[in-house]
Amino acid sequence: MKQPLTLSVVVPTRNEEQNVRVLVERIAKNLDGVNYEIVFVDDSTDQTPNIIEELMRNYGNIWLIHRQDEERKGGLATAVVRGFEAAEGRYICRIDSDGQHPPEAIGELLQKALETEADIVIASRYIQGGSNAGLDGLVRKLVSKGSRWLAQIIFSETRGISDLGELYFFKREVIEGVNLHPGSFKIILSLLVQGKWKTIAEVPYSFQKRHAGRSKASFKQGLIYLRHIFQLLWRVS
Repeated sequence: MKQPLTLSVVVPTRNEEQNVRVLVERIAKNLDGVNYEIVFVDDSTDQTPNIIEELMRNYGNIWLIHRQDEERKGGLATAVVRGFEAAEGRYICRIDSDGQHPPEAIGELLQKALETEADIVIASRYIQGGSNAGLDGLVRKLVSKGSRWLAQIIFSETRGISDLGELYFFKREVIEGVNLHPGSFKIILSLLVQGKWKTIAEVPYSFQKRHAGRSKASFKQGLIYLRHIFQLLWRVS
């Protein structure tokens, strides 16, 4: 009988050929002894999918969803939700592939989830022991705090939560039967506003500089985030 999976790690990728191998090695080291899988949802035009396929042969618990053409509509947001849908673990973790979310934090999030039985566990840069030093420049730091501030003004579900970054755990039941309407890269916002949860815990972590490649953050992504907020407000009002 197949042993139930404790954890699914969902990783969206787009042209991360320099990062995915290091990411998998660090996850494997951190989760030694845990029954887990890694689900890559890939929109790359470089060698990223080929490297992931090589990792699949070597590890046996890695899966690749390589999206094509129309499947890529919505970009990062729909990639993450596609990974959630494919995940089979009791807990689902969402993490980026560029090293800014340290894979070593996954074990701490899992431990917190198991200890507290919280429905959602969020990695935070803004509680004691956390750091946002990996954010490049004052502008990105202000945007990070500003986006959290705006969400907290509009949505009561986000108040009291110190960080709306994209490194978090949640129980599968949180999204069962829920259409998350992924309007922007901030899937955590949809999860909090639309998901079925009662309790949340936070774990401090240090946001790192990218291991390699270029950040996908842009002014356009900021505008998409604003649209996401107003779409969510309209859906839940």
